[in-house]
Amino acid sequence: MVKKGDFIEIIFTGKIKNSDLIFDTSIVEKEKKDSVIICLGANSLLKSLEAKLEGKEIEKDYEIDLSSEEAFGKKDPKLIKIIQTKVFVDKKVNPVPGLQVNIDGAIATIRSVSGGRCVVDFNHPLAGRNLVYFVKIKKIVTDVKEKIDSTMRLDFPFIKEYKFENGILIIYSEKMEPKLREIIQNRIKEVIPELKTINFEEKTIKNIERSKGRDVETNKPKKIPEKT
Repeated sequence: MVKKGDFIEIIFTGKIKNSDLIFDTSIVEKEKKDSVIICLGANSLLKSLEAKLEGKEIEKDYEIDLSSEEAFGKKDPKLIKIIQTKVFVDKKVNPVPGLQVNIDGAIATIRSVSGGRCVVDFNHPLAGRNLVYFVKIKKIVTDVKEKIDSTMRLDFPFIKEYKFENGILIIYSEKMEPKLREIIQNRIKEVIPELKTINFEEKTIKNIERSKGRDVETNKPKKIPEKT
């Protein structure tokens, strides 16, 4: 059985209850991937879904229902606003029903357009919807490198270059604010407590080639000495 803090490889598909409408899935046919690795309880997926996965067994299929309250909450009428159509036109946006817009940093959906006014919904698009997830837990992941790769991909996709060697994680990046470094370091250590050392190095050609195992002078892969 899996428990909170475990890294697990899962296949999942989320649908709106009583419909065939898929809103989330781990299956990416273009990349030939059907699964994803997450840290259970680290909020990579919906918090309520991860809680219901605790205690489940590997290699079994599960159908997990989430009420609207467990998912994205009930629809709040106070978050439905009326905005003059001119506001969008002035910003060169053609307001049509169903269009998602960014208003002062908040994502909203235009529900209707009539008489020079737009009804704009600031609720989450899935608010008020009951959901169902179809989940299969393939395995519990114990390899530290796989855990690091998963955490980087889900939490810090902007970090493109890093290396894990001899128990040390080296992150190559452009100049990074100390606060951001602290956030990254704390998050990684929170979900991978067995990783004790995380170092940051400024992103340079030499460092990147070194991280790929290339000779920094010739820019060619380093030769492995032949055994004698």
